[in-house]
Amino acid sequence: YNYACFLRAYGKYLPENDFVAFDHVLLELAEEGYPQAQYDYAQYQIYANHDIDTGMEWLLKSAKNGFLAAEYRLGDVLLNSPSVYLKQDINKAKRWLKVAALRGHIKAQQKYTSILLSEEKVSEAELKQSLDWLEESISEDQDTADTYYLLAKAHHLSGNQSTAIDFITTAIEKAEVLKWDIAIWQNFKDELQNASSTNKTAQVK
Repeated sequence: YNYACFLRAYGKYLPENDFVAFDHVLLELAEEGYPQAQYDYAQYQIYANHDIDTGMEWLLKSAKNGFLAAEYRLGDVLLNSPSVYLKQDINKAKRWLKVAALRGHIKAQQKYTSILLSEEKVSEAELKQSLDWLEESISEDQDTADTYYLLAKAHHLSGNQSTAIDFITTAIEKAEVLKWDIAIWQNFKDELQNASSTNKTAQVK
Protein backbone atom coordinates (compact mmCIF):
# COMPACT_ATOMS: atom_id res chain seq x y z
CA TYR A 1 0.00 0.00 0.00
CA ASN A 2 2.82 2.42 0.85
CA TYR A 3 4.35 1.61 -2.54
CA ALA A 4 1.09 2.57 -4.25
CA CYS A 5 1.04 5.86 -2.33
CA PHE A 6 4.66 6.51 -3.34
CA LEU A 7 3.85 5.84 -6.99
CA ARG A 8 0.87 8.16 -6.88
CA ALA A 9 2.95 10.99 -5.46
CA TYR A 10 6.25 10.50 -7.27
CA GLY A 11 5.67 8.05 -10.12
CA LYS A 12 5.89 10.77 -12.74
CA TYR A 13 9.47 11.46 -11.69
CA LEU A 14 10.64 7.87 -12.14
CA PRO A 15 12.49 6.71 -15.27
CA GLU A 16 10.11 5.34 -17.90
CA ASN A 17 11.48 1.82 -17.47
CA ASP A 18 10.63 1.89 -13.76
CA PHE A 19 7.16 3.35 -14.15
CA VAL A 20 4.28 1.40 -12.61
CA ALA A 21 0.75 2.80 -12.52
CA PHE A 22 -0.27 3.28 -8.89
CA ASP A 23 -3.90 2.36 -9.58
CA HIS A 24 -2.79 -1.07 -10.81
CA VAL A 25 -1.01 -1.64 -7.51
CA LEU A 26 -4.06 -0.42 -5.59
CA LEU A 27 -6.34 -2.71 -7.58
CA GLU A 28 -4.17 -5.73 -6.81
CA LEU A 29 -4.34 -4.91 -3.11
CA ALA A 30 -8.07 -4.30 -3.32
CA GLU A 31 -8.62 -7.67 -4.96
CA GLU A 32 -6.65 -9.25 -2.12
CA GLY A 33 -9.20 -7.77 0.30
CA TYR A 34 -7.22 -4.85 1.76
CA PRO A 35 -9.95 -2.36 2.88
CA GLN A 36 -7.78 0.78 2.73
CA ALA A 37 -6.80 -0.01 -0.87
CA GLN A 38 -10.42 -0.78 -1.74
CA TYR A 39 -11.40 2.60 -0.35
CA ASP A 40 -8.64 4.52 -2.12
CA TYR A 41 -9.29 2.73 -5.40
CA ALA A 42 -12.98 3.54 -5.09
CA GLN A 43 -12.22 7.22 -4.45
CA TYR A 44 -9.91 7.31 -7.44
CA GLN A 45 -12.54 5.77 -9.73
CA ILE A 46 -15.36 8.01 -8.51
CA TYR A 47 -13.62 11.37 -8.37
CA ALA A 48 -10.71 11.08 -10.83
CA ASN A 49 -12.01 8.69 -13.48
CA HIS A 50 -15.71 9.47 -12.97
CA ASP A 51 -16.40 5.75 -13.11
CA ILE A 52 -19.27 5.62 -10.65
CA ASP A 53 -20.16 1.96 -11.09
CA THR A 54 -16.64 0.67 -10.45
CA GLY A 55 -16.06 3.14 -7.65
CA MET A 56 -19.27 2.28 -5.83
CA GLU A 57 -18.57 -1.43 -6.15
CA TRP A 58 -15.22 -1.07 -4.36
CA LEU A 59 -16.54 1.47 -1.88
CA LEU A 60 -19.27 -0.97 -0.84
CA LYS A 61 -16.71 -3.77 -0.46
CA SER A 62 -14.52 -1.58 1.74
CA ALA A 63 -17.49 -0.55 3.87
CA LYS A 64 -18.62 -4.15 4.26
CA ASN A 65 -15.09 -4.98 5.38
CA GLY A 66 -15.58 -2.52 8.23
CA PHE A 67 -13.40 0.35 7.00
CA LEU A 68 -14.78 3.37 8.86
CA ALA A 69 -13.92 6.00 6.25
CA ALA A 70 -15.67 3.89 3.59
CA GLU A 71 -18.79 3.51 5.73
CA TYR A 72 -19.01 7.29 6.05
CA ARG A 73 -18.16 7.98 2.40
CA LEU A 74 -20.72 5.47 1.18
CA GLY A 75 -23.43 7.18 3.19
CA ASP A 76 -22.22 10.58 2.01
CA VAL A 77 -22.27 9.80 -1.72
CA LEU A 78 -25.69 8.16 -1.41
CA LEU A 79 -26.92 11.32 0.29
CA ASN A 80 -25.15 13.84 -1.95
CA SER A 81 -24.52 12.07 -5.23
CA PRO A 82 -21.39 13.24 -7.08
CA SER A 83 -22.84 12.12 -10.41
CA VAL A 84 -26.07 12.19 -12.41
CA TYR A 85 -25.54 8.46 -12.89
CA LEU A 86 -25.99 7.75 -9.19
CA LYS A 87 -29.40 8.37 -7.67
CA GLN A 88 -29.75 9.73 -4.18
CA ASP A 89 -30.93 7.04 -1.75
CA ILE A 90 -31.83 8.58 1.62
CA ASN A 91 -32.63 5.28 3.31
CA LYS A 92 -29.33 3.62 2.37
CA ALA A 93 -27.42 6.81 3.12
CA LYS A 94 -29.01 6.99 6.55
CA ARG A 95 -28.18 3.34 7.23
CA TRP A 96 -24.47 3.66 6.38
CA LEU A 97 -24.08 7.03 8.10
CA LYS A 98 -25.57 5.52 11.24
CA VAL A 99 -23.08 2.62 11.08
CA ALA A 100 -20.19 5.10 10.92
CA ALA A 101 -21.79 7.42 13.47
CA LEU A 102 -22.11 4.65 16.05
CA ARG A 103 -18.40 3.98 15.61
CA GLY A 104 -17.55 7.59 16.45
CA HIS A 105 -17.19 9.25 13.03
CA ILE A 106 -18.03 12.90 13.79
CA LYS A 107 -19.07 13.94 10.27
CA ALA A 108 -21.25 10.85 10.01
CA GLN A 109 -22.86 11.72 13.33
CA GLN A 110 -23.69 15.22 12.11
CA LYS A 111 -25.03 14.14 8.72
CA TYR A 112 -27.06 11.32 10.23
CA THR A 113 -28.47 13.75 12.81
CA SER A 114 -29.28 16.25 10.07
CA ILE A 115 -31.34 13.62 8.21
CA LEU A 116 -32.99 12.51 11.44
CA LEU A 117 -34.03 16.02 12.47
CA SER A 118 -35.59 16.66 9.06
CA GLU A 119 -38.02 13.78 9.53
CA GLU A 120 -41.53 14.19 10.87
CA LYS A 121 -41.09 11.82 13.80
CA VAL A 122 -37.99 11.32 15.92
CA SER A 123 -37.98 8.94 18.88
CA GLU A 124 -36.80 10.11 22.29
CA ALA A 125 -33.92 7.62 22.15
CA GLU A 126 -32.75 8.91 18.75
CA LEU A 127 -33.08 12.50 19.90
CA LYS A 128 -31.03 11.82 23.02
CA GLN A 129 -28.36 10.04 20.97
CA SER A 130 -28.18 12.99 18.57
CA LEU A 131 -27.83 15.47 21.42
CA ASP A 132 -25.07 13.37 22.98
CA TRP A 133 -23.15 13.29 19.69
CA LEU A 134 -23.50 17.01 19.06
CA GLU A 135 -22.55 18.00 22.59
CA GLU A 136 -19.53 15.69 22.42
CA SER A 137 -18.46 17.45 19.21
CA ILE A 138 -18.44 20.75 21.10
CA SER A 139 -16.52 19.30 24.03
CA GLU A 140 -13.88 17.99 21.61
CA ASP A 141 -13.55 21.37 19.85
CA GLN A 142 -15.18 19.97 16.71
CA ASP A 143 -17.92 22.59 16.85
CA THR A 144 -19.03 24.39 13.71
CA ALA A 145 -21.92 26.66 12.82
CA ASP A 146 -23.75 23.57 11.57
CA THR A 147 -23.22 21.84 14.92
CA TYR A 148 -24.93 24.68 16.79
CA TYR A 149 -27.76 24.79 14.24
CA LEU A 150 -28.41 21.08 14.71
CA LEU A 151 -28.27 21.51 18.48
CA ALA A 152 -30.88 24.25 18.18
CA LYS A 153 -33.16 21.97 16.17
CA ALA A 154 -32.66 19.06 18.55
CA HIS A 155 -33.44 21.15 21.64
CA HIS A 156 -36.46 22.62 19.87
CA LEU A 157 -37.81 19.11 19.28
CA SER A 158 -37.01 18.26 22.91
CA GLY A 159 -39.09 21.22 24.08
CA ASN A 160 -36.14 23.26 25.37
CA GLN A 161 -36.97 26.46 23.50
CA SER A 162 -34.73 28.88 25.41
CA THR A 163 -31.73 26.58 24.89
CA ALA A 164 -32.66 26.25 21.22
CA ILE A 165 -32.65 30.05 20.88
CA ASP A 166 -29.20 30.24 22.50
CA PHE A 167 -27.79 27.66 20.08
CA ILE A 168 -29.33 29.16 16.93
CA THR A 169 -27.96 32.55 17.99
CA THR A 170 -24.46 31.08 18.26
CA ALA A 171 -24.90 29.28 14.93
CA ILE A 172 -25.85 32.54 13.21
CA GLU A 173 -22.90 34.40 14.75
CA LYS A 174 -20.46 31.76 13.52
CA ALA A 175 -22.07 31.64 10.07
CA GLU A 176 -21.94 35.43 9.70
CA VAL A 177 -18.18 35.35 10.23
CA LEU A 178 -17.97 32.87 7.34
CA LYS A 179 -20.32 35.04 5.26
CA TRP A 180 -22.84 32.23 4.84
CA ASP A 181 -26.41 32.80 3.71
CA ILE A 182 -28.28 32.58 7.02
CA ALA A 183 -31.79 33.54 5.92
CA ILE A 184 -33.27 30.14 6.79
CA TRP A 185 -31.50 30.08 10.16
CA GLN A 186 -32.69 33.61 10.94
CA ASN A 187 -36.26 32.63 10.10
CA PHE A 188 -35.94 29.66 12.45
CA LYS A 189 -34.67 31.93 15.23
CA ASP A 190 -37.55 34.37 14.64
CA GLU A 191 -40.06 31.50 14.86
CA LEU A 192 -38.52 30.31 18.13
CA GLN A 193 -38.53 33.80 19.63
CA ASN A 194 -42.11 34.48 18.50
CA ALA A 195 -43.27 31.18 19.99
CA SER A 196 -41.43 31.96 23.22
CA SER A 197 -43.01 35.42 23.45
CA THR A 198 -46.46 33.96 22.80
CA ASN A 199 -45.99 31.39 25.55
CA LYS A 200 -44.86 34.03 28.05
CA THR A 201 -47.89 36.22 27.20
CA ALA A 202 -50.21 33.26 27.64
CA GLN A 203 -48.64 32.46 31.03
CA VAL A 204 -49.14 36.06 32.21
CA LYS A 205 -52.81 35.98 31.27
